[in-house]
Amino acid sequence: MTEATLEAQEQAANSGCVLFPLRDWTILSITGPDRHSFLHCFCTNDIKGMAADSVCEAFITNVKGRILAHVLVLNEPEQLTLLAAPGLADALLKHLQIYLIGLDAELRDVSASTFHSADVPGRSSVRGNCDLTYWFGSSQFAL
Repeated sequence: MTEATLEAQEQAANSGCVLFPLRDWTILSITGPDRHSFLHCFCTNDIKGMAADSVCEAFITNVKGRILAHVLVLNEPEQLTLLAAPGLADALLKHLQIYLIGLDAELRDVSASTFHSADVPGRSSVRGNCDLTYWFGSSQFAL
């Protein structure tokens, strides 16, 4: 990559929005009628009260209230999607699956099969021309 190419990319980033993939990030999917009440019990945010097609930040905690992960929760029509830092899928799955007994909900790691990216506002668009937006497949969620 040449210096001119880097300068052109920096100029584009400063003047508009930058779309970048969130490779290797942890993405979990929770489906089923009990998904909201299930996740609500392990989060620091009001999952049961989320509006349709909305997104919120939350911490996943253990039964003692210790933080296991910081996540973005996307309330999609048929599922809740959790976006967390890379490398947390196994630990989160192990922790949460213990508590699925007797509930009509299913938890899956969809990290490898889901395209995910984020639009980030450039310096000149910070005044509201471009929101931070997450894309999951064809679904779009703005913060």
